[in-house]
Amino acid sequence: MLKNPAILLLDEATSALDSESEKLVQEALDRFMIGRTTLVIAHRLSTIRKADFVAVLQRGSVTEIGTHEDLMANGDDGLYAKLIRMQEQAHEAALVSARRSSARPSSARNSVSSPIITRNSSYGRSPYSRRLSDFSTSEFSISIDPSHRTKKLAFRDQASSFLRLAKMNSPEWTYALLGSIGSMVCGSMSAFFAYVLSAVLSAYYAQDYNYMRREISKYCYLMLGVSSAALLFNTMQHLFWDVVGENLTKRVREKMLTSVLRNEIAWFDREENGSARIAGRLTADAHNVRSAIGDRISVIVQNTSLMLVAFTAGFVLEWRLALVLIAVFPVVVAATVLQVV
Repeated sequence: MLKNPAILLLDEATSALDSESEKLVQEALDRFMIGRTTLVIAHRLSTIRKADFVAVLQRGSVTEIGTHEDLMANGDDGLYAKLIRMQEQAHEAALVSARRSSARPSSARNSVSSPIITRNSSYGRSPYSRRLSDFSTSEFSISIDPSHRTKKLAFRDQASSFLRLAKMNSPEWTYALLGSIGSMVCGSMSAFFAYVLSAVLSAYYAQDYNYMRREISKYCYLMLGVSSAALLFNTMQHLFWDVVGENLTKRVREKMLTSVLRNEIAWFDREENGSARIAGRLTADAHNVRSAIGDRISVIVQNTSLMLVAFTAGFVLEWRLALVLIAVFPVVVAATVLQVV
């Protein structure tokens, strides 16, 4: 358009826009097409109503040709007229569905899956026809369709999905290994810190003053060293697992966007596939996947290391007390779970 061409070719110029943006762009194109030979390839038939001639293609051949009025005059026998009516019916159905979803009371929106992203209208615009640039991730509010319920997957299916996601992170196996080392050391340090703290407390009860000072000084230096190591390995744990998680997020978003772009143009005309909702899915779903892989594995490795080191140290120091703690441990876990639930 900047070169001011004599012939203008428009191939689905407004296909990716919502209805309001399409109207603005189409008005600008109508003004620009004056005095030029223009060839328009369109899926939305509303963009070619003012064309001098309309050619309808079916299976690679021209089946109808004429102006918009001439083709509409064919009635039910005309392919162009049928397509016009189908698009109008689809648009009306989308508006009815949008009104029903907006009229749904807020109390019926419970926290289950299938988020639907909505936003209140502003500046006189319709809340169902907004440009992607009008949205930011901080402006999304997630509401829930109460009629939708998720089906719980079997354990085998859950494990299979987890393994597939883990394989997507195979290029970062070195980062995952270093992050796991950091997680194991951090978990071990928690048990070691508890041992040092109990030793310091027991040193205060020593009757020999000089012995007490020596022991306290020794354990103070030891705690300083443990704290320094904890700072190092905590940084190592979070740094490398964050690298793993961010790379997984990037791959998931790329695959999601690739799948979205492979859909036919009519798919984008549906209300649930608006640009803002697609952006919300790319933001939220990829982040949830990252939390399920990187963050969860890090916590599992750290807690497993803590349990192994604590149980081993308990059997070495006092095996009878360790057996009592192991017997009580399931009760503590169950109480914690019930408290959270």
